[in-house]
Amino acid sequence: MDNLVTSPTRSSRRQKPAGTVLIALDSDGTVFDSMRPKHLEAFLPAFAESFAPSQGVASEAVWRFVNLESRSRGVNRYRALSQCLRLLPGHPAVKKADPAWKRLAASVDAWLASEPSPSRPALEKAALGDPLLSSVLDWSVAVDRKVAAMPPARPFDGALRAIPLLAGKGEVMVLTGAPEAAVRREWTEAGILGYASEVAGQERGPKSALLAGKACCLAGGGRVLVVGDAMGDLDAARGSGAAFFPVIPGREEACWDELVEKGIERFVAGERSPSDRLLGDFLAALPVTPPWKKA
Repeated sequence: MDNLVTSPTRSSRRQKPAGTVLIALDSDGTVFDSMRPKHLEAFLPAFAESFAPSQGVASEAVWRFVNLESRSRGVNRYRALSQCLRLLPGHPAVKKADPAWKRLAASVDAWLASEPSPSRPALEKAALGDPLLSSVLDWSVAVDRKVAAMPPARPFDGALRAIPLLAGKGEVMVLTGAPEAAVRREWTEAGILGYASEVAGQERGPKSALLAGKACCLAGGGRVLVVGDAMGDLDAARGSGAAFFPVIPGREEACWDELVEKGIERFVAGERSPSDRLLGDFLAALPVTPPWKKA
């Protein structure tokens, strides 16, 4: 990678402020330009092959909406699967709905209701003796296999420029709904893992709970800023009393530039919301209703 950021030295780490500011960065779609490739080249094909092999047009529209183009963008993969299975019958391209979609969604929802940290290891235990959840596990394994075969994710140029600067303003952590090992690998390959004090993946539980726990440990009444590209990041910030800075899908580079040029300084100086204007644009970019349901 041409403009690779090198890992910080020990001396640069010692120069960080003493924990008064925590900057929690989402990874997929925020730091890395990986959301769209992963979903279109791994998640979507595995979904279509596993559950709707004859519904190509509808499968793509539903999966894109739930995972890339709506308020549910970035949601846990199993919650996304349930939403897609429930939306699929209502797409106009579906002439005859498969009754198995409803049964499968109900099975996934029942598991999610009893599992606070839905992940592949948790699903492996739940799928024992359950053919419906076993099919979900097979799908999840197929997704991971496809993702592993993809080329390394590319960080946004703005993120590469911003992360060393952010690390000089406070403690940086990675807060992601993706598997922790995969995220560590991506950050290592990009040469930026050394700027993060911690990587918290889907295995650690809800983002808001993790943030609340971290905030309690900050010295001197420290504050938390969440940087993310999805409603889950905004909800986690609100649920933990943190501030939020959006990285708007399709406008990622401009958002990173604004964070570096204005946003982080305003937050460090004490402003509660680094950019109300961007927050409005962020919400407008992620609709609630699928386009095929609009009048």
